[in-house]
Amino acid sequence: MKKILSFAFPLLVSIPTLVYADVGASTGLENPLSTNSVEGLMTLLMDIVVRIGAVVSVFALIYVGYLFVEAMGKPEKIKTARKAFLYTVIGIAILVGAKVITVLIENTINYLK
Repeated sequence: MKKILSFAFPLLVSIPTLVYADVGASTGLENPLSTNSVEGLMTLLMDIVVRIGAVVSVFALIYVGYLFVEAMGKPEKIKTARKAFLYTVIGIAILVGAKVITVLIENTINYLK
């Protein structure tokens, strides 16, 4: 019986709070984004991704340069640095390609409207 009361009492006390929780609240939700369309949302998200990716790419290129300097002519370390450079360039190409595809999709959607 004590367990039932310890569970039921807080529930019964909070019912008036739950009933009157909507007093004075607004009736609608506001859009936190600066756009109301799918293509605008796509552009907004890709702009954020490209900005973050650009910063990461710059740091990756600096790191690759450090790897080449640290290699000091050792073939194994140069091989590792070249592989890191290749992966960095591929990542940059994917980032630019994603932005191009986004622009193409946005232009297609705008054309079809």
